[in-house]
Amino acid sequence: MDLGGKPGPDGEPLEVSAYPERRAGLAAGCRGIVPAMGFLIVFLGAGLGGMARHGVGLAALRFGTAFPYGTMGINILGSILMGVLAGWYAMRSGSQPMRLFLATGVLGGFTTFSSYALDGILLLERGEVAAAIIYILGSVVLGLAGLLLGLMVMRMIL
Repeated sequence: MDLGGKPGPDGEPLEVSAYPERRAGLAAGCRGIVPAMGFLIVFLGAGLGGMARHGVGLAALRFGTAFPYGTMGINILGSILMGVLAGWYAMRSGSQPMRLFLATGVLGGFTTFSSYALDGILLLERGEVAAAIIYILGSVVLGLAGLLLGLMVMRMIL
């Protein structure tokens, strides 16, 4: 997705992705840092994101438990934040360690829905409509089917 930002080192537009390791073919996730450091950066960010998720979930309990207000709010807020972050990196660039920390770590720990939403939109914007439909519907349908399968297995075992 080219949002009109600065070109990458090879002169080509930088693709915005929820996963920084996909950007500009950086297999290790960050240029200039050892791969183990990337894992540590993600680990720290994910811890903070998970704590934020837990806090929002607890705060949402005041609205009752009949509807998953917390999860819905987390998914929406996480998607907005991922859009802001993706737009920033597309237009302004920034350090790969910070991108790992924020996008993969903090937002990944807060919600994976934001990554799902970004990847689905990227497929659509690249004109890969069939792949986008398969990804979007497949993630939902197969995710729900996987959950049901897991529940069925555990009900048979227990």
